[in-house]
Amino acid sequence: MLGLFKKKSPAEPRPKPTLAEVEAKYADQIRELVQVAATLEEADVSTRSRFGGGPVYFPPDTAWPQHKGKPLLLLIQIDLAEAVAAVPELLARFPASGMIQVFIERRVRVVQHPLGGRGRTDSGFPPCRPRTPHGIGAGHSCAGNRDSVHTSENTSRFLLYGRPIWG
Repeated sequence: MLGLFKKKSPAEPRPKPTLAEVEAKYADQIRELVQVAATLEEADVSTRSRFGGGPVYFPPDTAWPQHKGKPLLLLIQIDLAEAVAAVPELLARFPASGMIQVFIERRVRVVQHPLGGRGRTDSGFPPCRPRTPHGIGAGHSCAGNRDSVHTSENTSRFLLYGRPIWG
């Protein structure tokens, strides 16, 4: 019958590729997926860039930023000359001088974003979805909080997901 029912010999197992072979095969795809990340290191005291606290550099006659008569807190200050000099290949399009300053209000409304499903987020609050004007997460509340947010007066930890309370 033309060998249709002929028993085939088992195929020899292929050897597992080495790391070098995998890297060579997928190098272009890996390069496309790599993203630049910032790392935090103990800074030299002479730097003008900082997270919170420390001297804040303003032009002469500049008032401290306020909201409703209360001073805002410095979240981050980046001296562009220092940043561009530190990583010129990444910041070549940035101005070579100047200062970026971000201030926040003492009270912060935190919108929780779960870290991979059920359980707790890194902030210690139970996970919840924010109510938004476009309906994502609408109608969901967490821990009995009708606004699906937690308010924190704690400024010792700065929150990645947060927005000032303006009212």
